[in-house]
Amino acid sequence: MQKELDLTYLFITHDISVVKYISDEVAVMYLGEIVEQTDKKTLFENPRHPYTRLLFKSVPDISRPFLSEDGIIKGEIPNPTRLPKGCFFSPRCPLKSRDCEGAHPLLEEKSPGHFARCIKV
Repeated sequence: MQKELDLTYLFITHDISVVKYISDEVAVMYLGEIVEQTDKKTLFENPRHPYTRLLFKSVPDISRPFLSEDGIIKGEIPNPTRLPKGCFFSPRCPLKSRDCEGAHPLLEEKSPGHFARCIKV
């Protein structure tokens, strides 16, 4: 329908596993800002941002043990009215360092057409 009628649409989901069936371009958001943006194929083959990687791990998979800790994002979501000084994801990030708490990272092109908001990737 998209090609036939020359349509553009915005699809919003909390289930990243359905994105591959719907979208061509993908923007992953955390606390109201884009943390990763690229085409669907690149995102599914090489997620860069730690939040995106954890989203993929949270998708149910029968090959993992039931109630596996692997897909659980630890920590509390920051209060949106009192966001952390540095990276908004740093309180929950497995890659966090002191640098992440200092300055808010920009959305930067990490490889051609693949943008991420993280100083660690």
